[in-house]
Amino acid sequence: MSRGMHRHRSIRLTNLRATRLETRAANAPAKNKATELRAARHRAALAKATGTDLNPAVKSWVAKQVGKPFTKVTAAEIAALVKG
Repeated sequence: MSRGMHRHRSIRLTNLRATRLETRAANAPAKNKATELRAARHRAALAKATGTDLNPAVKSWVAKQVGKPFTKVTAAEIAALVKG
């Protein structure tokens, strides 16, 4: 490749970084709202579930919230998540 093809590379990369930051800032409110809605949906599923009869997505969410594998999560921790 010739020198001309890379002449404005730094400018292009700087513009890409700026675009990524703007996009992240623009998408943040929608992503936060979706996260809150997902949390409410999972809490509702936990509230009406009996025992460990849960959807895998809910199990994954619980494990992430508690910070340990779902098999190690106690009933008290699940009750605390349901309360919010």
